[in-house]
Amino acid sequence: MSSVQVCPFCQLHNACGIDKIEQCWCVVQTIPAAMISLLPAEHQNTHCICASCAGIQC
Repeated sequence: MSSVQVCPFCQLHNACGIDKIEQCWCVVQTIPAAMISLLPAEHQNTHCICASCAGIQC
């Protein structure tokens, strides 16, 4: 599993569907900006936070 497939917070699989963007849960959900700002700049908008850490039920 590549580092992009791992949630930067919990280190578990993030269920990213970027290869099939029309099917990815993140397309219809908003990750809180405050949570994104906790990531190092080089990981912002490149590493997916999992739904559980983002507090989203899919």
